[in-house]
Amino acid sequence: MTNHTKIYSDIPTVLRFLAISLIVAGHFELFEYGGGGAYFLMVMVGYNIATFKLNEILVSNSVLPIVIMIIKVIIPCMIYTLLLHLYYGPLRWQDILMVSNFTPNMHPNGFSYWFIEVYIQLQIILLIILSIKPVRKFLLEKIKTACIIFLLTSCAIFFFSEAIWDADHLMRRVPWLMLWLMAFGFSARFTESIFEKLLSFLGFTLMSYVAYGNFNYYLILSYLLLTIKIPISLPQKIMTPVYYIAAGSLFIYLTHFQIKSISEKIIDDAPLASTFIAIFIGASLFHIYNKYVNKPGLKAFNNCRGRHSL
Repeated sequence: MTNHTKIYSDIPTVLRFLAISLIVAGHFELFEYGGGGAYFLMVMVGYNIATFKLNEILVSNSVLPIVIMIIKVIIPCMIYTLLLHLYYGPLRWQDILMVSNFTPNMHPNGFSYWFIEVYIQLQIILLIILSIKPVRKFLLEKIKTACIIFLLTSCAIFFFSEAIWDADHLMRRVPWLMLWLMAFGFSARFTESIFEKLLSFLGFTLMSYVAYGNFNYYLILSYLLLTIKIPISLPQKIMTPVYYIAAGSLFIYLTHFQIKSISEKIIDDAPLASTFIAIFIGASLFHIYNKYVNKPGLKAFNNCRGRHSL
């Protein structure tokens, strides 16, 4: 596993940029693209963990990297949600604790962060899986077999859940019904031959049709581009703003409705302008947080670990 082929392509970053941009544009009714952006970001959870975290986890034999990743997501989300509830009211702990997707009643003011809640819950599920030492050993020795097992298990969980429990009252926004998305993203990182890529793509297409009742062409095409791994490096002038927005996708999702509410008081109902403003401000908030909170906090944590290891 540690010697697995590295991937040099800007496609995953571009796909993440497109997903969050389409989500905001769709929410603001700028245009209708057919949906699926949030689902594809679930795919990217698995892909990014497999690409950026898994090797470190297996080499160090520790799940600390994914623990840190979860903490980096959940703390700002909980703080932002708490401030939002304190300002607008009423305060609901299921929203603050990022578990409101397990309750059928939405916040009276319409606040809904189901995507972020499921996003975090999927990471926690993967953390639990990777915390099992034999699983880490198996991944280190037989990564492709492990991916097949992960895919089949996640699909089986989906079908079993559908058979025994109706989640429609929760709008089907529960992690066990979306685990297969993360599993396909995780596995996409390790597809190499044309046969593997084709099989993965066909499996994803079939599962997406079964799960959502139609062929979501945006979702299917995005997964195809992620799987085939075209080694494309775009000009830096293009990738700089693309990366800026893609990296801030979580903060963009977290804040875009509130930013829209503020912008409409200044420029009235202008979906195009509101979309650009929400994306830019949300991404900027992430980079400010990352520079002044996240990076210093991580540095202090690493320094503390270093002193204790002496």
